[in-house]
Amino acid sequence: MITVIFNPDTTMANAYGLWQYDYGQVLRIQGLHLPSAVEIHFSLQETGGALAFMVSIVVHVIKEMPFLAKIPTSAVALITSMILCPVALVVLCTYFKITITWYYVFASFLAAFIVYLVSTGGWEKIKEIWDRTKYKDSEGE
Repeated sequence: MITVIFNPDTTMANAYGLWQYDYGQVLRIQGLHLPSAVEIHFSLQETGGALAFMVSIVVHVIKEMPFLAKIPTSAVALITSMILCPVALVVLCTYFKITITWYYVFASFLAAFIVYLVSTGGWEKIKEIWDRTKYKDSEGE
């Protein structure tokens, strides 16, 4: 069983050891008064989910432009991810007053591939890749 405890006046909490398609898992939510049916959103990281959403929106909007209509949507999504991830890095490092180093930039390009996969409906593919690593959480499995 996975327990998520919400602090007062918050709408987001982290839980570990749980996957989006973990069938049979029990999720106990404490600290919220919820109706009988609720929707739960999963993300690998807070920024990862937001970036995948932004990539999906930007691709949907710019694919309507005449000069991009003939380019495959997956290529547009990959290029958009490769642009938005480093931009998000710069914005977050500026906000948190962190010096940008070369390996942050490199990591943002690597993260762009994951954001691309998620934004193009690749949650299942990422879970499959993760499962192939044979990583097992000592608590949950």
